[in-house]
Amino acid sequence: MMTSYRPTRMSISRSAIVQNIQNIKRYYEEQNRPIRHFFAVVKANGYGHGMEEVVRASESEVNYFAVATVDEALRLRKMTKLPILVLGPSPVESIPEAVTHQITLTVPSVEWLVEAENQYPREPLILHMKLNTGMNRIGLQTGEEIERAFQLLRNTAYEIEGVFTHFARADEEERSWTDEQVRIFEELLQYFPERPSIVHVSNSAATLRFPEYVYDGVRYGISLYGLPPSPYVETILPIRLIKAMTLTTEVAKITKVPSQSQISYGGTYETKKLEYVATLPIGYADGLRRQLTGQQVIIKGSKYPIIGTICMDQCMILVNENISVGEIVTLIGIDKGEEISVNDWSNSLNTINYEVCTSFSARISRELSQ
Repeated sequence: MMTSYRPTRMSISRSAIVQNIQNIKRYYEEQNRPIRHFFAVVKANGYGHGMEEVVRASESEVNYFAVATVDEALRLRKMTKLPILVLGPSPVESIPEAVTHQITLTVPSVEWLVEAENQYPREPLILHMKLNTGMNRIGLQTGEEIERAFQLLRNTAYEIEGVFTHFARADEEERSWTDEQVRIFEELLQYFPERPSIVHVSNSAATLRFPEYVYDGVRYGISLYGLPPSPYVETILPIRLIKAMTLTTEVAKITKVPSQSQISYGGTYETKKLEYVATLPIGYADGLRRQLTGQQVIIKGSKYPIIGTICMDQCMILVNENISVGEIVTLIGIDKGEEISVNDWSNSLNTINYEVCTSFSARISRELSQ
């Protein structure tokens, strides 16, 4: 962790991440479906929690990491010796570096393989082939494309270690779409000359809901961090998820503001009487979106609202005379039995917890706690 003189900090619980992994592993063992390959998905800076902190917490519990880009994989390689899978499409020009740093790439299309075979056929590249079964984002989607891909692979030194797909609606109550994606996946697998050693389909939602789709492993993303993939999945969780993130700052200033005074840009809040206003060193450049005006924070076990327009680097909250400069302010987490969660923020913003977490900027200092 870099040195930070700013009191706005994110604490990531090592024990929460470890328990989230162990709990789902134990559940699968109880179902007689042990997880052979556990992919910890740490893309987007560990879903905003801090890649380095998450890797340090989870490395001893998993046997594969997954990210979205080659750049993320190269950063991650400095932190771990475990295998790394790039889930998204990668520029063909990155193949030599991927080989040098033992990074596994995804085959997103036949066209990508044609270009790779033309430019770097002799590189000993490890690949996972993506099959498009309904997400319609990347991946091979017909038997003819798979047969063409394996024809191209004969002219290379590449190894197809794995094959996977991605579910579009596994977090919804109706499961028929997910079952249909599995049916298509199974159909496409018949075109492989031999089954790859790692077959994986389950994201967090499917991992929590469908043990029968474990195949050779699961890709655990949002729930690695103790968060449910959707409100519906939260109602049927088979295990306990433990939130890993706590976000805090400190009161920087207390101002006694006379009645009928305006607060912050645009004067969107006006005092009704003599009021105590605390300034906090966190703003929308940190991920505290402007639409979160009205969202509460916790100080000494009591909740106080954010008032006025949230600024780039600071915001203001309405407090009372009992609050002092230097008091710890919890924006996400638990303090004296009171809690504010990532889901509280996502509900206020009419979005999903994924977006809230990945919006936290790099200038928030992350630290790994027990």
